[in-house]
Amino acid sequence: MADFYRITGGRLNAVKVDSKGDKRANATGIEDHGQVGAINIGTAFDKRVLWHELAHHLEADPAMKQAAGQLIERRSVDGKAYTLRSLTGDKGYHSSEVAYKDSFFSEYVGKIYRDGVTEVFSMGVESLSNPLLLARRLAKDPETLEFVMGMLKRPMGALAVAHKELSGRLLETSMEINGAKKNTVAELQAMLADKASPIDNDTDMSWTEDDIEFEYFKRYKLTQIGQSDGMVVFSGKITNPKTNRQIAGFVLAPKVLGGFFQKKEYTSMDMVRTALGYFAVNGILPYQWQLEDEKKLRMALGL
Repeated sequence: MADFYRITGGRLNAVKVDSKGDKRANATGIEDHGQVGAINIGTAFDKRVLWHELAHHLEADPAMKQAAGQLIERRSVDGKAYTLRSLTGDKGYHSSEVAYKDSFFSEYVGKIYRDGVTEVFSMGVESLSNPLLLARRLAKDPETLEFVMGMLKRPMGALAVAHKELSGRLLETSMEINGAKKNTVAELQAMLADKASPIDNDTDMSWTEDDIEFEYFKRYKLTQIGQSDGMVVFSGKITNPKTNRQIAGFVLAPKVLGGFFQKKEYTSMDMVRTALGYFAVNGILPYQWQLEDEKKLRMALGL
């Protein structure tokens, strides 16, 4: 991040980094001066993706956004919009994604958005994340990269400075609010966990050996570590609800025929105990997201 800060001259406003499990990364809140901007790093996260998404927020400066828009419009061969599918032959692009046609180092540089933001700085700055990538792109299209570097050397305008200061204050406020909210959620989770029956160390799986479910336990490499109140607790690999990647976690399933098909996954033993408390009170095995929702927790506790 030190390199990114140095290259961009400290222009970047306060930005939150999130991962929602989307396949493609994206940036939001670029021009909304009333909220903190954010990036969703997607599932294929690396330095290049990070720099690309962060650089989108450089266009929070109206002068940067206007200059980038003028560049791709001026360089367009005919001023017409073409689908990125037709320009690249890549069917992965949606039919609504369009761009100006020119000899950019990537057709994506010329992408057109309804709100006027561009891919000029995002694609340009991502090029600076890797020397070999930068060399290839400079050889193909020096104009775009010279434009990006030239704009980054210019002093920030008064509005851009004010936006940066405002976004910093908004982020501080947001962190304070989220901190208070997390404390409240943690307290409610603890209240539910106190209502759970203890987890014994019963690892006998004979109750399901004649079941087709037993094959699923083996396939998912789940290890029974205990039982509680008619629920069986397993450890093993689960899907991270935020990134869709496989991580170590826990599984709860009812100790009944077909129980595995009612299983729920949790990222920690604390979540398992909270889920067991939720089940003890409501008779329903919850998803983890329900245990992270203050309103759902209050309803479960009758508050």
